[in-house]
Amino acid sequence: MKRILISILMLIVASAFVMAADEKPTALPAGGGDPGKAYMDYCKAMKDGNKDTLKKLVSADRAKQMDDPEFAKMFPMIQSMMAKDIKITGGTMTSKEANLTAEGKDGMTGGVTKGEIHMVLEDKQWKVEKDSWKSSM
Repeated sequence: MKRILISILMLIVASAFVMAADEKPTALPAGGGDPGKAYMDYCKAMKDGNKDTLKKLVSADRAKQMDDPEFAKMFPMIQSMMAKDIKITGGTMTSKEANLTAEGKDGMTGGVTKGEIHMVLEDKQWKVEKDSWKSSM
């Protein structure tokens, strides 16, 4: 009886992993829904230089990196390079992750820049895991 119960529990756990892996992403509209709102909150905190708020808006791994003294030295440069006038153009999301697409103005040149943002759901809150921006030449 104990073996059967353990086998059933193992099947349930395995099924949950398969279901999570097979989850199909859904499209996000312009603005990016809740993940997009969270990213725009991150952008505001970055612009305002509010490091305490920033730490709450990024993934746990990224928040740990902000504790590094080098981050404090680099922060003004990071702020100046940040894209301006950002608009979330769309993206996709699952129950645990979202990938946003965005456009804005390059923080250094003022030219058009396109962004890809990866968000994760931690503690029931969307948080920035990574953002990457590429400018037109």
